[in-house]
Amino acid sequence: MNINSFAVSLTVNSVKVSSDFLVTHFEFKEKMAAEGFASLTHEQSGTNIIYMQTGIEVLPEFMRYTPNSGNILAFVTTNIEAEEERLKQAYRLYYPYKPKNGVKNCL
Repeated sequence: MNINSFAVSLTVNSVKVSSDFLVTHFEFKEKMAAEGFASLTHEQSGTNIIYMQTGIEVLPEFMRYTPNSGNILAFVTTNIEAEEERLKQAYRLYYPYKPKNGVKNCL
């Protein structure tokens, strides 16, 4: 089998927010977009991610209104500690979090 490329397609509640996150923090670029849809690529790695809006009619009806859950996108990088710190700082800008009862956020 000759596979020319590979893409992960995820159903999300907000295509814009999801796309903006990868563009801003992971250097993805938008290849194409339409209402309820965005296709992103990471030029260095060749990774492709497609976001589809929950409820979009191109999805089969049984999965149309269910956003993806339990998916893990694992990006392999060098200097993981620096990347982790960079993303923690970015996360705090988007979601300021004050721990209660000693519980800390996942980042």
